[in-house]
Amino acid sequence: MERYNSFTVEPGSYVVMFMAPAGSSLSPTGNGTTTTDSDPNPLTGNTNTVVVTSGSTNYTIDAGMKCNATVTAGSDVAICFGSSTTLIATGSNGVLPYQYAWNNPASIGTTKIVNPTLTTTYTVTVTDNVGCSATDQVTVTVNPNPTVNAGVDQAICLGFSANLSATGNSGLAPYTFNWDNGLGLGQTKSVSPVTTTTYTVTITDANGCSNTDQVIVRVNQNPVVNAGIDQTQCPNIATSLTANANGGLAPYTFSWDDGLGFGQTKSVSPTTTTTYTVTVTDANGCTNTDQVQIIVIQCGALGNYVWEDLDGDGVQDAGEPGINGVTVILKDGNGNPILGVY
Repeated sequence: MERYNSFTVEPGSYVVMFMAPAGSSLSPTGNGTTTTDSDPNPLTGNTNTVVVTSGSTNYTIDAGMKCNATVTAGSDVAICFGSSTTLIATGSNGVLPYQYAWNNPASIGTTKIVNPTLTTTYTVTVTDNVGCSATDQVTVTVNPNPTVNAGVDQAICLGFSANLSATGNSGLAPYTFNWDNGLGLGQTKSVSPVTTTTYTVTITDANGCSNTDQVIVRVNQNPVVNAGIDQTQCPNIATSLTANANGGLAPYTFSWDDGLGFGQTKSVSPTTTTTYTVTVTDANGCTNTDQVQIIVIQCGALGNYVWEDLDGDGVQDAGEPGINGVTVILKDGNGNPILGVY
């Protein structure tokens, strides 16, 4: 407690005026005891009239002073885990210049960049040029990030689609989901990529905190199958059908329609023109089809016998025997062999 020198005055009525130093102001008039309360009016600095009588002593005229400096640390703020924020302190009412000191950890300056992992309260102290100081606090709330699962990786055959579905957890519901590759907002999406593609989904919760996950859709190429060239034949003639495949992933399985079933090669004897479809399936389960047509025509008959013409008259007489082992070749109109009979 600082004491001022008392005045030696003649008997009479007096008013004591107190003037606060720079950066300070008078305290409100107190209601304590006469020896501990603040007496002057804080607006005028004047006390009430004091009467001094001969030989009297009054040591109860006191004054309280308070520093004017104040500081604000800003409004409380919320951030997402892993993010940072800038705290800004503002001093006022004191004597410039100000000095600022922060805790958690200790630092100086008007601003402080923080990235706490838990909700934390920061205290700033301002000190003005005459040593007056004030403090304020700001709390940074750390919200947890949501988690998101884009689902397991998938494999599809070219030309097919895959359903993507994301699920969210933690953070604060409700959630929004946003997919890349032009898919946009939505928890579920149907995609039909032509090449293997990675899709990223971003989840955002009600606090504005976000997270991402990815899912890969692998596109398997379809196998190629060839059922062979179309054929023309007479009714009830046995014909072999053989399918060949490539591409995709071996081994392959072949399945024919018309009740032929499984197998790469099949024998058929259609009585009418028939189209046969073969489906190939590779090791990835991808499929493809091809067709072959057997064109059935109504055939005529040509030729009869080869015999031993014993008398050389060009006529098969009674008793003239047939001859085995003679090659007979049928040719088309251009002289190309088309059928051989032995």
